[in-house]
Amino acid sequence: MIWVIASKEIRESFHSLRFAMALLMVGVLGSVTGHQLVAAHHEAQAAYAADMAASAESLRSMNQVEQMQNIGLSVNRRPEVLKVLCHGMDEAIPRSVTVGTWVPMQTSTGLLQDQPLERMLGQVDGTYFVLVVLSVVALLLSYDAICGEGEQGTLRLMLVGSVARDQVVIGKLLGRLCVLLCPFGCFVLVLLAFLSVLPDAHLGSEEVARLLVWSFVSLLYLSSLLAMGVLVSVHVRNSFESILLLLLAWSVLVWGVPRASGMASMGRVSTLGELASDRDEWMQAQIEQAARAVGMDPSRPSNDQPAEARQQLQNRLEALKGALRQYDWDQTETFLADIGQRLRLLQRLTGWSPATAYFFASSALARTAWEDEVGFLRALTIYHRSVNAFSQRKKEERNEIGRAHGFDLDVMDAFDFKTGMPAFAYPTRSLAQACEDLLLHVLVLVLWNVVLFLATYVSFLRRDV
Repeated sequence: MIWVIASKEIRESFHSLRFAMALLMVGVLGSVTGHQLVAAHHEAQAAYAADMAASAESLRSMNQVEQMQNIGLSVNRRPEVLKVLCHGMDEAIPRSVTVGTWVPMQTSTGLLQDQPLERMLGQVDGTYFVLVVLSVVALLLSYDAICGEGEQGTLRLMLVGSVARDQVVIGKLLGRLCVLLCPFGCFVLVLLAFLSVLPDAHLGSEEVARLLVWSFVSLLYLSSLLAMGVLVSVHVRNSFESILLLLLAWSVLVWGVPRASGMASMGRVSTLGELASDRDEWMQAQIEQAARAVGMDPSRPSNDQPAEARQQLQNRLEALKGALRQYDWDQTETFLADIGQRLRLLQRLTGWSPATAYFFASSALARTAWEDEVGFLRALTIYHRSVNAFSQRKKEERNEIGRAHGFDLDVMDAFDFKTGMPAFAYPTRSLAQACEDLLLHVLVLVLWNVVLFLATYVSFLRRDV
């Protein structure tokens, strides 16, 4: 009997105007979204290629180890293909970072000025499409599941026979979930079609597995919205009241709770740009203090200062390099600790919402979760230290060669300081690690489904038809 009821729901939905409109809306908006995502990825890939070419040219133009210390080396991040599923925290971290003794972390177009946590929600991607468009489709497919039957008078006839109420609830949920699979599958196919045209999109077995897990998590989220629609349709007597209550609940769960709790948890977070500004102020104060210590007037131009004082100041600045490097590393750790603490608070405050739980699970699968960005920044700090140690070692080797050859400038200039230069690399988080991160969020979605189903079942048993 359950399958009979489910089949009836599927046939009626397939022949309804709202299903055709929903399928058309998903097809059109999904195509537009996919086109925008592919265009953005092409643009990011072109910017990455330009940054790599500029970095290679900058490295070729360096002929002294001091240039590497002063100009710095660029670290460029390859655009993540799976970012089409969820941007997450990816936009909060610079795509191109320069590391060097005298160079703070900065992007290729200037210091990062935006608050990282404010950029998580509202970005157009696959998760946003499911959160907004497909969730509304789920409500449109379920808002009159019970009250619509009551308005038509068929609910009483159905229950007069031998059909049990639990069979009615399960049959309607299964039938409408099967109907919902059509627009969702259409959107996934659109995403795959656009991904297939990307020249650098190499979807290996892990990427395919991540896409499959993301589809499962998306269906869990959509089924919770579907169950909520059936629950509301049990408690009201007409379809108009049902859709109004559902849209209100949707607004609160999808928009209200994440943003209100986000503002409460974020507070004021220092950006990388502000940290770099603090670093510049600290460095300027150290330079002025060193200048006064050797008898120089910081307000006068350097050329007007005594030669002996300038040499003493230069020696003091050389000694400051270690302190400056440590200051940069401490800044990075402060930034990560501050943002990480507030993000954990944000997850605790909003993690019970199905929309937020789905977002965090999707970002973990798309390699754009905060844990992935922390891995990049921590690897960047390690690389920064290795580059500074490498440059210091090369300077000592060059000076030893110079002393051995009577400080012959030709010999010292011919010294190849680029041999053995460390390469930047950081391990990407595996699918198993991503699944560990999203397990709690998946449990939240499962709990929402179970609670809503039980509430629907109990409410329908007590409903007077």
